[in-house]
Order: sequence, then structure tokens, then C-alpha cells
Amino acid sequence: MIRPEERGRTVHADAFGVALTFHDDDVELAGLSLPSPARDAAPTSVRHDPLGLRKRWSSTRPTRAREVREGEDLLLSVDHDPACGYLICAPGVGKAFISPDGLEVLCAPEMHNEIWQALLVGQVLPSVATIRGLEVFHAAGVVIGERSYVLCAASGVGKTSLAAHLVMHGAELLSDDAVAVDDGLIGHPGATVLHVRELELRRLGGGPLPGLRRLGMVTDRATFAPDRPAAARPLGGVYLLERTTGAPEIESVPDPSPFALLGATFNLSVRTSARLVHQLDLCARMAALVPTFRVHIAPDCSAADLASALSAHIHEHGAARV
Repeated sequence: MIRPEERGRTVHADAFGVALTFHDDDVELAGLSLPSPARDAAPTSVRHDPLGLRKRWSSTRPTRAREVREGEDLLLSVDHDPACGYLICAPGVGKAFISPDGLEVLCAPEMHNEIWQALLVGQVLPSVATIRGLEVFHAAGVVIGERSYVLCAASGVGKTSLAAHLVMHGAELLSDDAVAVDDGLIGHPGATVLHVRELELRRLGGGPLPGLRRLGMVTDRATFAPDRPAAARPLGGVYLLERTTGAPEIESVPDPSPFALLGATFNLSVRTSARLVHQLDLCARMAALVPTFRVHIAPDCSAADLASALSAHIHEHGAARV
């Protein structure tokens, strides 16, 4: 975590499997805990440079790679120019430029607050990881023993609540929403902060949560940092979470389709031919080498009960064949 007394220093960190250099006079990561292992690869430089961003992007001829809207309101856009890079824009929040090789990020926040930090960590850094050759999955991630486990699901299924309860059962948190996987099928930590909705927070009770410390609120969610954030670990299993009307069940998927994993990947904006080939190849190897399970979640199944069942299942079925 970058602290106020550390201002004026260059801070080295690691997120989504990428070495990062934050120039912390410009980029604040308050409340975010990132491990910092030694790496041979060149780090990505992240700095606050609105003027540099405008200069780098002014002569581009971009195409729109992605939009996220709520009704008529534009929430997020991603533009791409192969010769220049990517521009991620969230109106009212800020912009970030990423160079074509992913080695440089220039930031132009419109506000220095938790929403800007969420954009940086939730959208910009996963895009950097994708550009630099990792694959990011829309998943919560935990480490149990010496293996990492990814819990893939669409938004609203309950990944974060499940991860919170697994941490309370003794797991280490890898991420609550996005997990990066490298060519060696190693799961890397992303944002080691949990964002828990108010409804689930009430279910957890009003007292201290084992293994978690409360940081504050971001929009309508309480944020928690784990006492023991996880380091990168080989994948031990992939759990595909889905809501069902039937009985709760965890079933093995003996011959998973790579396309099921492809559908769980996070980044929809990096569409170069090299990335798409690599993406399919990595998903195919994951399907062949990492045990995959489908988790049917009944409407009356609580996150606490599901965490107990999942923790027991992980301990029973052991490690992957990686």
C-alpha cells in the first residue's frame, strides 16, 4: 500500500502478473495492497501526465474497441490506434493512455478518489496485463495450500461474497473480480481488496470478520483488505459458478470446452490477431491441464454454505495436473 509518508518516492509493485513502477506523487493507490516480487521483465511505468496523454493521442485515428452504456449514458469507452496504443475513458472520472507494448500508462484523472482508483485497477491494469501477454479472467481468486483457484462467473452471481467467506475459512485472497493467468498456468493476484455489497455485509453481521480488515466505502460497497494477501501460485482448479433453480451441486467437467473458459475472459478491447491466438491457446491448455468444475448455486444457498462446500471440495480433489 502506498502511504502518505512515502510521497516523493518511486514505488515498485506487481499486479495481474506485471511489474509496475508507480510515480506516487501522481498516482495514489490508497487502500490497495499489491505484492512486489522481483521480476526480470521490464516494468510498466504508470504516471499522472494529462498533457503527455493529450499530445500522444492528438494525432491518432482510432477505432472504437468497446463501449459500456447505461441507457443513453456512456460509462466507459476504449479506443485503439495500432500505431499509438489505447485510450480508456470514463466520463467524469478520467482517462488513461496505454502504449502499444503496455510499457507505459499515462493518467489524466478528473477526480482523485476511490472511483478513479477503481478505474485504474479494474480496467487499466488488466488491459496492461493483456497487452503484455497474460490472460485475465472475470473471476474471484483464492489460494488454498500451494495452489490458486479461480471462481468464474458473470457479475452479480456472488464471486465476491464467496471469496470473502473463503478468506474467513482460511484461504488467501488472490482477487475479488479479475485474475491474471500466465503461459505457465500460474494465477497472479490482481486487486487484493474485497468490495462487499451492503446486503451481503448485513448477512456477515456487524462484528469483525476473521482474516479481513475494513478500509471504508467505495460507492455502495464496503471495502476490506485481507490480513494475508496471496502470492502467485499454480492453478489448482477452475470453478464455473452459475445460478440454478435445482439442488446445489459441484460437478466435475471431465472434458471442458476451451470456449467455456474463453467466455470467462475479462478483456474485450484488445483484439489483435496475436492476442486472439494466444487467448485461445491458453484456454485450450487450461482446459486440458486444470481440473474444471461447474458449481450450481440454488436460490436459497448462502455464500457461507457455498464456501464451506467449496472449501471441502478443494481439499478433497487436490491439485491440478499442471
